[in-house]
Amino acid sequence: MMPCTVCVKINDRLNINGELCTVKYIGSIPAWPNTVAYGVEWDHDRRGKNNGSLQGVTYFSTTDNRTSGSFIKEKALLSTMIHDISFEEALLMKYGDNRTRSSDIKYTFGSKETEAYGFERLNESNSNFSQLKSITLSQTNINKATNPDIQDSMVFNNLFTSVQYLDLSFNLFSDINEVYRILTRFPCVKTLVLSGNCFPVLKIDDESFKFPQVKEISLARCKLKNNDLDEILTVFPSLEIIDLSCNFLTDLTVIQSSWKQLNISGNMFSKIPAQLLTKGSSLTHIEVSNNKITELDGLPTNEKIESLRIDANNIQNWNEIDKCNNIFPNLRTLWVQKNPIVEPDTQANFYNTIARISSLTCVNGTPINEELRKEAELYFISQVVSGQIHLDDHYRDHNDSSVWEHLVKKHKIDTKATRSEMRPRNFLDAEMSDLTIVYGSHSEKIPILKSISVRFLKTLLRHKLHVPGSSSSSIKLQYSVREDATRHEFRYEFSPLALYNIEESTVYVNT
Repeated sequence: MMPCTVCVKINDRLNINGELCTVKYIGSIPAWPNTVAYGVEWDHDRRGKNNGSLQGVTYFSTTDNRTSGSFIKEKALLSTMIHDISFEEALLMKYGDNRTRSSDIKYTFGSKETEAYGFERLNESNSNFSQLKSITLSQTNINKATNPDIQDSMVFNNLFTSVQYLDLSFNLFSDINEVYRILTRFPCVKTLVLSGNCFPVLKIDDESFKFPQVKEISLARCKLKNNDLDEILTVFPSLEIIDLSCNFLTDLTVIQSSWKQLNISGNMFSKIPAQLLTKGSSLTHIEVSNNKITELDGLPTNEKIESLRIDANNIQNWNEIDKCNNIFPNLRTLWVQKNPIVEPDTQANFYNTIARISSLTCVNGTPINEELRKEAELYFISQVVSGQIHLDDHYRDHNDSSVWEHLVKKHKIDTKATRSEMRPRNFLDAEMSDLTIVYGSHSEKIPILKSISVRFLKTLLRHKLHVPGSSSSSIKLQYSVREDATRHEFRYEFSPLALYNIEESTVYVNT
């Protein structure tokens, strides 16, 4: 193995031409026999070319065996590497007095040495620092708390008692203890942002590190695995809001009762951890988007959850959506789009979701008022009784609190009628129209709610009849009233069908 001639070590975090990476190997490879090769794992997979192996030889391993690894020659590394700095340097450069420049600070970068930062200016800056409420030092190449070349750190020895928000995201920390050393100077910080930092060294080196003042933490895109998280959470015993999105988590082994909001989107969960919903939990908001969840089985009832993001998973059965009524009886906000069961993203599927979960006041970011809920529920009922939607017995007849029983009572459906006798006009005479839909040579009679808009009718027919085009704007509708052969245009896209008095009429679909 060739000797390393620059001060770069295994597990160091580097910024190379604006892209962050972790050093995983230093040595030689057969392709470059006369230079030192650096094996790095990029934070962004798109920069990688391999998983740390070349021609059958493994030099290092990437996270989850992804192709996020590359080898770089020493000369190329030196010419493209952006030098790291300390937190103290970054603080002085950004928040010092208006005359402060990076050239005012005595720090060594390679072979260059900058000028000393004067005591008068330092005292002025200390005065400025005492007024700070928040500090944002994202993407400033910080890798340590202080510069060891400084004998007495006058800035960092102060306590920053006014600062409540500290953003250290997308920096070059390799040892998380450097972050903890910074936090010791911020006794009132409530929000800590560490997203985009990868920490090869997570073991605590000082048992006194405990930060109960921190209530909110962001650890998105830190390449964390289950055991990594356990190490970090012991230091923050009073968290309420936690962002763990876009990591490599498959489970949560440590859960704190103080948590109120949790984001574990973009991980590798196959189910929502049941321990999140235990009676002692304080959680009200959970985000599990972009995971591998297929079902909601085995979850206890939790009356505290008000908001759930479960979009972009692999839910393929409406029964799983129905289970939300029992598991989350007080659920108000639900994001469920980009699951197979609600694809394509049609108004019909949107109505379906609203009608199936009676407690919702917002779906996929759209507020639900009483008028919209009524429209959705009547549409859902019409689809059930016309045979377009088939409900399993457990959904329809489970108990008096089931959604179907709720809809039966709310809209006064005659449950004594047989299934074949339950036609829309038995209980929706004032709400339904039987329209004959003509598209080319195809003709079909469809019961339609008169309260829906012309625009929604276009959306419904585009999907039902497989009309080509990416949007409903490509469809043109005309109607003919009863036996009148004259075709009329729908004048207003967002007007309800009831405006046109077209009961038992013919609607023509054109493109």
